[in-house]
Amino acid sequence: MRSIGLLPEARLCLDIGHACQVGLKLHPSSTLQIFDEFLNIFKNRLGQIHWSEVNNDSVHCAPTHDNYVNLIKIRDKINVPIICEFPSAPHEINGYVEILSRILGE
Repeated sequence: MRSIGLLPEARLCLDIGHACQVGLKLHPSSTLQIFDEFLNIFKNRLGQIHWSEVNNDSVHCAPTHDNYVNLIKIRDKINVPIICEFPSAPHEINGYVEILSRILGE
């Protein structure tokens, strides 16, 4: 954490899928605790969020119900672009955009 001062203008990305992986290891009872810790420390440096689910092989996959719930729980703490980082067929894209718009109230 000390070296973060070396790049005072650097922006950070919160990758929800990978944060859940870390969160489960550090706080098995609450994956959201890792989000809260990250946002409490780095909120002013947050540049974007990568929204995805990550499987046991660390490969991005479509979000599950829990991933939608996690996004709902942190939506009031963020005001940055959200990148959907998971594979989808062309006919699924509009559905994901609609769901995100509802969650984020846009």
